[in-house]
Amino acid sequence: QGTWQPQYGAGSQPPPTASSYGSGIMLGASATPDGRRPSPIVPPEQQSNHDVDQALKYVHDYKSFAMRHEIMKNELHDTRAAVANTSHRAQQAQAMVSQIDQQRQHIETQIANLKQQLERLNTEKQKQETELATLSQDQKEAETRMHNVQETMQGLQRDMDKSRLLVENFA
Repeated sequence: QGTWQPQYGAGSQPPPTASSYGSGIMLGASATPDGRRPSPIVPPEQQSNHDVDQALKYVHDYKSFAMRHEIMKNELHDTRAAVANTSHRAQQAQAMVSQIDQQRQHIETQIANLKQQLERLNTEKQKQETELATLSQDQKEAETRMHNVQETMQGLQRDMDKSRLLVENFA
């Protein structure tokens, strides 16, 4: 049995050495990853190295968590900005939809009014066409009567001329 070696996740690196942190790190009593004191199997001369390794692992873990926390904080900030932007754009789109609905309502009203006007015009046209047909018929009948009257007048004129000649020749 050897000393405990920390297990690092896929893609993570082992913690830096004590010299990379300088002398500002306070090392206290260390524990194994499951929270217990180190096994007495670790020889006393290696206990100090084990404590340092454990402390360095905790510092590395803290820095890793802090970096991930900062990344998530930035992601949250970006996401909030995206939500605000999307919300603003959605409000603008809703305003446009409302405006288009109002314009559509106005146009539909105009169409309904134009349909009513068209119906009135069609009704008036039918009335005028009926009157035109009646007037055309009346005109034909009047022309026929006029023609008949003219023929009758011509016949009477001939009869009058004939009678006048007879009167003139008789006298």
